[in-house]
Amino acid sequence: MNCIITLPSMTHAQNARERLLAHGIASGVIRLPQGLSQEGCAWGISLDCRHADEGQKVLSLSNLPFRKVIRGGD
Repeated sequence: MNCIITLPSMTHAQNARERLLAHGIASGVIRLPQGLSQEGCAWGISLDCRHADEGQKVLSLSNLPFRKVIRGGD
């Protein structure tokens, strides 16, 4: 099952993907569907939900401003 971590811009999503890859976590940059984020965020990274918690920790330690995790997204 995939999860989506929402981010405030495409640049942040690209940086997040690179940071996660450096920690052995595969992910992909995606444009969020209309209405998926109430904050107006249009970008995110998609990753296996098994790595979502670790991914959040990596992003936090890297000072990357993710907004939320949507579990079960594709």
